[in-house]
Amino acid sequence: MMLIHTSRQLADHPASLLFATVLGILTWSIFQEHPKTLASRDLPPLHNGISSSIPSLPQALPTPIALYHFDGDFTDSSGNGQNLGGGVGFTTGKFGQAAQFNGGELYVTPLQGFPTGGPPWSIAMWIRVRPLVSRTRAFLFAFYDNSGYWAVQTDQQHDLGLEAAGSQFRPPCCSLEIAYSNLQIPEDNNFHHLVVRGAVGPRAWDVTFTLDGTTSATIRFPWDYYGPHPFGLYVAPGDADLDEMVIVDGLLNEAQIAQLQTRPYDFQNSPPTAICKNVSVTTNSSCEASITASDVNDGSSDPEDGSNTALSLNSTGPFGLGQHTVMLTATDNQGASSSCAATVTVTNPAPVVSITTPPSGSIFPVNIPVSFAGSFADNPGDIHAAQWMFDSISQPGVVSESSGTVSAAYSFATAGVYAIRLTVNDSCGGIGTANQVGGLDAIIVIYDPSDGFVTGGGWFNSPTGAYTLNPSLAGRANFGFVSRYQKGATVPTGETEFQFQVANFNFHSTSYQWLVVSGARAQYKGIGIVNGTGSYGFMLTAIDGQVNGDGGLDKLRIKIWDKNNGDALIYDNQLDSPDGADPATLLGGGSIVVHK
Repeated sequence: MMLIHTSRQLADHPASLLFATVLGILTWSIFQEHPKTLASRDLPPLHNGISSSIPSLPQALPTPIALYHFDGDFTDSSGNGQNLGGGVGFTTGKFGQAAQFNGGELYVTPLQGFPTGGPPWSIAMWIRVRPLVSRTRAFLFAFYDNSGYWAVQTDQQHDLGLEAAGSQFRPPCCSLEIAYSNLQIPEDNNFHHLVVRGAVGPRAWDVTFTLDGTTSATIRFPWDYYGPHPFGLYVAPGDADLDEMVIVDGLLNEAQIAQLQTRPYDFQNSPPTAICKNVSVTTNSSCEASITASDVNDGSSDPEDGSNTALSLNSTGPFGLGQHTVMLTATDNQGASSSCAATVTVTNPAPVVSITTPPSGSIFPVNIPVSFAGSFADNPGDIHAAQWMFDSISQPGVVSESSGTVSAAYSFATAGVYAIRLTVNDSCGGIGTANQVGGLDAIIVIYDPSDGFVTGGGWFNSPTGAYTLNPSLAGRANFGFVSRYQKGATVPTGETEFQFQVANFNFHSTSYQWLVVSGARAQYKGIGIVNGTGSYGFMLTAIDGQVNGDGGLDKLRIKIWDKNNGDALIYDNQLDSPDGADPATLLGGGSIVVHK
């Protein structure tokens, strides 16, 4: 079959875009007035949209019947050899270049492979309509068969629809249902994506229009009553540009149309890139953890669609404690995929433990219950056990899971200075400990009130210069002590603890040499170790402010020297004062008591 047209016929037609389908030998005629509705006969009822009984194509784009990029030529890029004849100019397109129609025309006949009267079909294109001062139609797309044709076109309001002409389509051959949709091609100098899809029915096509992703209702128009004929293609838009025109056998589905709105039809799909990151997750109350794909994803993306990829894992858990390897797969909407491996480390956080009472340096008599309290924070749902330690004395803690607290009570039979430690274990093996209270080492002083002695505990601000090994250090120092003479003894007994934390300096007495108590003042001397080693002499002088009536202003001085290094001075918070001077450093917290 040959396509026949004349310049006069094109000039007489007011359409700015003509996309014509030729069935048989074309005799060109277009009515300026067109019926909008004719009586329906012989055809089944019009269905709303494309019938669900007609299978759509898979998500991957199918092989086209004809494909035109208009990138400087009119070649059919499908490889079917259906190159366009005629000639028009070129301009900037949606992708690369576009065909620029300013009165020119393109055509091919016959167009092999088009399913005339057979299976469903789809035609997609990008169109840019330039505004006109006066016209009746913005777009025309016509199918022809022998002595008649039907056309997709716009009315004077520029709504897309169908109209008909030619004796072939008049009764008694068949009846028509013709309608206009509410889709318009904007005249805004921008490219718009148009897809026309035809689903075959008894002697009729049900045609849908999708413009920029929006689909109108189905419109019905008959095809050749006497059987299929070869198909010709004729393009002659006036003030319009055309790019990426493709014809396929079958109905493009919505996912495929969405793809065509973002890239050329024959774009070569590349698989996405899966990018993993290793993660560490914490256990739940069952000592396990689960993850999602997003947890190990570190920016997986599709080179065509950015981050529009589906992510999946070979396993989401639950995982036990330790390290586990998972595979993350990124899949694009074409089914291409790539994978990467990630390490999931499941950890159990240790309980965070603190001692709340008693304050460091608190003093208690022997054989009286002393109350201890602490708190902990951990994963919700864990089960906990707790243990208090007073030097080497162990005491189980009473745990309240609802409040996250631990308590205990203990009566000490022996006077002394006791270091306090609280340990909390959770059901997943986590262990947390605390040995400070209020930022100071947790110690208490236990005394025996039946003998004359001196006790003390608390903290004071150590001045600069006191620690001779680094005179610039200053800050809190805490202490606790007991010193007494046992009945009939010639040397005192007891225990002294002194910590200066900023210097990592911890002194502990090992023996006493003497003790002098006079009124509110007590002084004693002995030997001890620093940080668990060495031999250090020390002298402690204390004043009980309650005894001398000065409003309870307890004061303390402690002096420590290195016996293994020529008695070199290590610490003195009242530097350069004689040993017999009264202490001048006030306590910041705690107390000193001289017992009679």
